[in-house]
Amino acid sequence: MANSSAPTVIWLNSGFYGPVTATLDWCEANYQFSYYIAEMANTFSNLFTITLAVCGGLTAAGQSLPARYVAGYA
Repeated sequence: MANSSAPTVIWLNSGFYGPVTATLDWCEANYQFSYYIAEMANTFSNLFTITLAVCGGLTAAGQSLPARYVAGYA
């Protein structure tokens, strides 16, 4: 894979999580769109996983399953 050629906003090189320390960026520039989001595509792709965990935890709690099932989704 090639390095990202997207321009990075100069004042966002150091974001909420600290300065960029990676020696290689695979897909996208860090902190390009927000001070709080280092990699936008990675953030959006993980929303699906988080949604599944929340739905699973709520379903397990709603069916009065033992707490270990609810904790399994955490």
